[in-house]
Amino acid sequence: MTIELVTYEALADFMGLEDYDLSAYPALDVVRDSVVAALESYMGRELENRQRTETIYAYGKPMKMLALKAIPVVTVSEVLVDGYDWTSYATATGYGIRLDRAAMYAQAQVTYTGGFVADGVSIPEDIARAALIQTAYELQSKDNVGASSVSTEGGTVQRPAIGLLSEVKRLLNNHKHPLKQN
Repeated sequence: MTIELVTYEALADFMGLEDYDLSAYPALDVVRDSVVAALESYMGRELENRQRTETIYAYGKPMKMLALKAIPVVTVSEVLVDGYDWTSYATATGYGIRLDRAAMYAQAQVTYTGGFVADGVSIPEDIARAALIQTAYELQSKDNVGASSVSTEGGTVQRPAIGLLSEVKRLLNNHKHPLKQN
């Protein structure tokens, strides 16, 4: 399971859901997980706070900055550059870590803990709001996935292509990975 950005209670309040039995909404877990994946992809970062290991390659230019996917970086456990311990030369930054000395044509393996707190306490309000809006939209639209228009009693409704809503993107723009900013 991925990090829970949207609680059932928040979604029930937002959408006016009356049934407080989660089994009445079997698609909810799938939708919530897919929304987290879509938000992470758009921002170029991973949100769940956990330990992970990433490998970064430098070919042809000095490697001094290592962009990591799970920011903010909480702790750096180990930095190996071509198998040698460079942990003491690494400093956490807003995009990953900075090495105090450069490596050329190297492979760096970084073990670190990063991301937001998994229980949702420190998730920024705008990310939580973006997740809520997108989850509600996708949950309401689940029966019409892929349809460009939907027939209703009053006629037809044009549906946008599947993807993040423009308001959701606006809310997330300040949280994009610094190296993914446009």
